Amino acid sequence: MMNILDSSSLYCLYYQAHVKRELCWFFTATLRSYEYISFDRTLDPEASIFEFFVVPNGEMLFLTLMKHFEEKGIIDNLVKLPNRLQNLDQQV
Repeated sequence: MMNILDSSSLYCLYYQAHVKRELCWFFTATLRSYEYISFDRTLDPEASIFEFFVVPNGEMLFLTLMKHFEEKGIIDNLVKLPNRLQNLDQQV
């Protein structure tokens, strides 16, 4: 018998944060060195807002890293939001 997943389990967790502009390169390089935790992308280049698609089983590590980045003043305003890709009207 086939196991049917509800559509919400097919999407990653979703976060947004402001990244200090002059440290974006350092931030993204460091985050990407932790494979299979999240995918980051600049959502608003003018405001230096990034979005993060986080695998559910990597959320604890992701949040640990984000806390460290916040303490160092590299990011601020980290918020967890509904995954915008679940809304079919959203522009990708």
